[in-house]
Amino acid sequence: LDGPPTSSFTHVASCPISLSRTSEWRELLACYLTAIVHDYEHVGRTNDFLVNSTDPLALRYNDRAPLENHHLAAAFTLLRRPEYNFLSSLPKAEYDKLRKTIIDLVLATDMKQHFAI
Repeated sequence: LDGPPTSSFTHVASCPISLSRTSEWRELLACYLTAIVHDYEHVGRTNDFLVNSTDPLALRYNDRAPLENHHLAAAFTLLRRPEYNFLSSLPKAEYDKLRKTIIDLVLATDMKQHFAI
C-alpha cells in the first residue's frame, strides 16, 4: 500500500488487489477482516484522549495507537479460541502473511497516520 489513507473505508476499499497475483485471496481476505476488526471493542474515545488521561490501554501500548493495537490484540485473541478460529487450516506461513497484512492495515487507520502524507 502506498501511504496512509484518508479514512478506514478508503483504506480498505483501496486495498490493491491484482487478479494476476497469486496472493489475491490473501489480500482480499485481509481487506475484509480489516474492515471487520478495525474498530473491534472500540471504547468511544480517541487515542489522544486515552493518552492524555493515562488510560490503561495507552499505558499497555506505550501511547502508540492504543485503540488500533487493542482492536488487533482483542481480535487475534478471539481467533485463538478454537470455536472462532476459522483460519486454523491455513499453513503457518500463509497465516503469518495474512496476520501481518491485517496488522499493517489496521495500524494505518490510526488518525495520526493520516497526516503523515
